[in-house]
Amino acid sequence: MKKIVFVNSEFNKVYVDALHTAAKDYFVAKGTDAAKLETIWVPGALEIPAIVSRLIESDQVDIIITLGAVIRGETTHYELVSENCASRISELSTVSRAPIIFGVLTTENDTQMKQRCGMLEKEDPISGKSVIENHGEYFADAGLKMLSSLSRATELRMEQS
Repeated sequence: MKKIVFVNSEFNKVYVDALHTAAKDYFVAKGTDAAKLETIWVPGALEIPAIVSRLIESDQVDIIITLGAVIRGETTHYELVSENCASRISELSTVSRAPIIFGVLTTENDTQMKQRCGMLEKEDPISGKSVIENHGEYFADAGLKMLSSLSRATELRMEQS
């Protein structure tokens, strides 16, 4: 494995730190050498795609995980940030050899954000029980699954050649 790089927004850093810690712990628990985990911090979610673009140009990264926390406020800034960041990351993911996982959470309020960052219990809609979940783990798992899927897709393309 080359590197797994996190591109993290400093805005709402307490939430991003929680996601980041959970994701790093997940990778290490799955056998990834902690020395292969790198982190680049940017001021906000809108700056994430610029760094991701540079990373995919280098071809030195196996997985890119983007982490951010955007909470709706009283203005339309929420929509501008969330839609533009998601759109640009989506575009970049179609040209990248490395999977890019979109881990920029967008929520209506602080309570929802805390629930998704493992800071507050929430009710499981199926069991009705209180659970604590941290989406950082999901993003890390998605990165590993996409790395495997992209490798398989490449193999199939090579077989057809």
